Amino acid sequence: MDTELETLINQQPNLWRAANHGEQSSNNIAVLDSQHDSLNKALHGGGWPLGCNNELYLPFEGIGELRLLIPALRHGNTDSNGYIFWIAPPFLPFAPALAQQHIDLKKLIIVNAETTADTLWATEQAMLSGSCNTVFSWFGQAPLGMRELRRLQLAARKHNCWHVLFRHQRCANQVSASSLRMSVNADKTGQLDLHILKQPGGWSGQDLRVSVSPHYEQWQRLPVDLLPFHTHQNLPNIGDNPPPQASSVHPIENKI
Repeated sequence: MDTELETLINQQPNLWRAANHGEQSSNNIAVLDSQHDSLNKALHGGGWPLGCNNELYLPFEGIGELRLLIPALRHGNTDSNGYIFWIAPPFLPFAPALAQQHIDLKKLIIVNAETTADTLWATEQAMLSGSCNTVFSWFGQAPLGMRELRRLQLAARKHNCWHVLFRHQRCANQVSASSLRMSVNADKTGQLDLHILKQPGGWSGQDLRVSVSPHYEQWQRLPVDLLPFHTHQNLPNIGDNPPPQASSVHPIENKI
């Protein structure tokens, strides 16, 4: 190959040639430490790639995908002033659980989007704004074309944002421009089985199992003194006094 052409090819950080076999061009990949040693070893850059789309394919929401990401989210936002955007999450995040994991709730912004078009627009605008360094967006089973995925990837690249898309596992068969594509499944013990379908810097096809922290349900067990409780009243005889007031219930928010 011509020397000048070889030099130009080697100067492109996003270009990797399969002819290099086991070699990976990981030096030019900006990453965020996943805080999982086995996952860092499987990813050629040594962590979640930044400035691109990270697609996670799930059989359904709530299998532990957030527990996989929370360590990196905490690590990447400890000393950062950027906001964390969660766009169109299927469930309302449980704030006490996030606070227990040392996620700064003042930085977390939840965006409710009713349509796929709204989710795409909000995701792109959040990354283009330069005010955030992390964006999680949920698309479910909605089909996303190459044009939409390229736009999101370019938006993430502008400010080197960590962008994670949550999609249904059926979407894994669709063509995608995203740099990282990974299927996530949970076993009976709560551990996560990961299969890397595509990643920057080298070959894909890696399979691994990651142990994650206990499920959020265990974090939602409040101390006894914070639980709602009934107050008891001695009811007067019927006919002698006006009807008694109903027993009151103190909601949780009044106890926190």
